[in-house]
Amino acid sequence: MNNSFIVELKKVIIQNIFNEYEDNHDTYRFGQIKIKNNKSLKSFANKKLNHKGYFSRLLANYFSKYILNKSAEKIKYFEGLYAMLEDDYSRELLVKVCAFRILGNKKIKLPMNNPDFWNGVSNIENKIVSKDDYFQTSNKYEWKLHKHNLHHLSYPIDLYLRPTTVYYNFVYKCYFYNGSNKKVEVNRGDYVIDADGCWGDTAVFFAHHAGENGKVYVFEFVPENMEVLSLNVSLNPSIENRIVLFPNPLWSKSDVPVFYESNGPGTNVSMKKISDKSSVIPTVTIDELVLNGKIEKIDFIKMDIEGAELDALKGAEQSLLKFKPKLAISLYHRISDYKTIPKYLNNLNIGYKFYFNHYTMHAEESVLFCICN
Repeated sequence: MNNSFIVELKKVIIQNIFNEYEDNHDTYRFGQIKIKNNKSLKSFANKKLNHKGYFSRLLANYFSKYILNKSAEKIKYFEGLYAMLEDDYSRELLVKVCAFRILGNKKIKLPMNNPDFWNGVSNIENKIVSKDDYFQTSNKYEWKLHKHNLHHLSYPIDLYLRPTTVYYNFVYKCYFYNGSNKKVEVNRGDYVIDADGCWGDTAVFFAHHAGENGKVYVFEFVPENMEVLSLNVSLNPSIENRIVLFPNPLWSKSDVPVFYESNGPGTNVSMKKISDKSSVIPTVTIDELVLNGKIEKIDFIKMDIEGAELDALKGAEQSLLKFKPKLAISLYHRISDYKTIPKYLNNLNIGYKFYFNHYTMHAEESVLFCICN
């Protein structure tokens, strides 16, 4: 084990083990929850003792050892990445994310739970063009995607989107890394792969930053998502010609039939039929598209494809070696991805430097950033 990681994780657990947060829930993502009024004698006594300082470091240390031993299987997925990371911001945040996955939202607050987030989303909600102008999704969340004019955020862009997604992409810039002195972002003239494109917000964002000499190759195959994507792209004719759609899922091999059932941004693919409602679609690889001249070059790759990231990267291996693109790869769909994806990229010996960010207050949306010197 990496002792530095274990030491830092133990510190965070000791510092937070007796917390009982009641304001650490993302209502935008999961809706309102009923706060339990726990007035048991044990809960009351614990709170009072903690307030008075009777929960000593010795007791916290005892509990932390128990938690670390119990969570050893989960911890192993994080420690290898911790050793690869280049800056303190990335390492400290990775430790917190691991602690959150172990202790939960009652004990650990992640950085996104801050006034800037809540105020920022509220301000975006107040700028909605019309409460009656929206696209209703048919996934299980039945989200209303209201029309937003982003001129107040200094973007000449119109989109049908959720307010939180506007904040994450256009205010926080979640697929750009700026956690230290190193920046990993789309620059003017960059050719970008956006997988998956979902509602087109990231494609439009990337196309704006890539400029008139850049291009965005966006991958999206779910009919409902493509409908919103096409609508959002058409709302922005000045950048529409920079965006190219590939209506197939990325994988390690091309022409593999995979099954899926539409669930908006949470749509997964499976090698086996899920139910009688399943649709089937063939896969493509980035390497094949490059070889066939359908993708000219690659400067930046963003992947958030519901657990298929490692397979898609394997299908882009020759392109990674050739172009050495900047990467923003989601890790959170499978806990094993925190280990397997950085290990795979490191073993390519391209010279990637690794950085880490996490842009929600819950377990979703951990992103690995990679850049060559």
